[in-house]
Amino acid sequence: MCNIAGYIGNRPAAPILIEMLRRQEWLDGGLSTGIATIHEGKLYYAKVVGDVDTLVRETEALSFPGTIGIIHSRPDGNFQKCAQPFVNEEKTIALVENGNCCSDEESRRRQNAVAELLYEKGVNFPSLHRYERSSYPKLKNGDYVSYAEVAVEYISHLRKTTGDSFEKIMADMSTEMYADVVGLMITAEQPENIFVTRISRPMNIMLAGGETYLATSQFGFPEVDHIDYMASLPGLRSCVISKDGFEVTKYAVEGGDVREYTVPEFMGAYERTKAALAEKTINIDDLGPYLFTEPGSLMRGQLRPRAKLMYDVLYELSESGTLTMTTEERELPWLAGTGQSRVKRYSFSYKEE
Repeated sequence: MCNIAGYIGNRPAAPILIEMLRRQEWLDGGLSTGIATIHEGKLYYAKVVGDVDTLVRETEALSFPGTIGIIHSRPDGNFQKCAQPFVNEEKTIALVENGNCCSDEESRRRQNAVAELLYEKGVNFPSLHRYERSSYPKLKNGDYVSYAEVAVEYISHLRKTTGDSFEKIMADMSTEMYADVVGLMITAEQPENIFVTRISRPMNIMLAGGETYLATSQFGFPEVDHIDYMASLPGLRSCVISKDGFEVTKYAVEGGDVREYTVPEFMGAYERTKAALAEKTINIDDLGPYLFTEPGSLMRGQLRPRAKLMYDVLYELSESGTLTMTTEERELPWLAGTGQSRVKRYSFSYKEE
């Protein structure tokens, strides 16, 4: 899964976003990284294969102007074409997505149909590839296209053809291209807002002193003098974010179902994980057996917020005791043969305060 963040406030967004991503990138990310900001009606964006430090070293990202922006870290970098954010051809909209495409036949059919529609209209897709293990939308000619690139071009298409608001378009796009994702979008047309749709992947919001922060995990939030509000954004709903707060709109993502975890389920995962981490250090990739009592699913209508549960449990442990986070380099078997199969990951241990 990727890690993403957003910021709107009165200060330069780029340094804040870079630090937010640096705080959480080794939860699951670090193999490609990208950022987008808006200033005076223009998008500024950059992306690289590599981690946050690579982005800072190889681009001008740290000095990008603007007080609004989004950032992304991808956990497999086997093809540079699929690094995010993606920007539409008119260079007016930038989008980052975190999650996976659903594997059921109906979701696949719809995603492929949207990609084919745009391709037939002449949209240029720089992310076109033939990676045989790709889970992305597939064109009739056999090429695959990044889900996020199809999504940003579909948003642009709907804006031009319907004239609807971006909050409605985000919900409509997510309905038609239903997937286990959360997306953050910014646009030069409406530079005072970040638009969000969340299915089941985590997205947290923090309001503090006239600034608004969005992060995949609470670990990504910076330290502030006073937090006015912090919560998880709701699933299956379009939200509009401003520097002063957020609105959960009337526009819903239709056609899917997500069952949130109950308090007893959360507490069970919390106690199992606490006991395990008190005995030994465990890498985040190996925490699943302690957290989850049921297998995961990417089928439409069977989604559970597994990543949200993991991050919420770990954050609660950090609040209630001493959660030690260290990094180790891991060989990831699903990246074998890509040339980028080794990546840093957090390991955790826990002690009562």
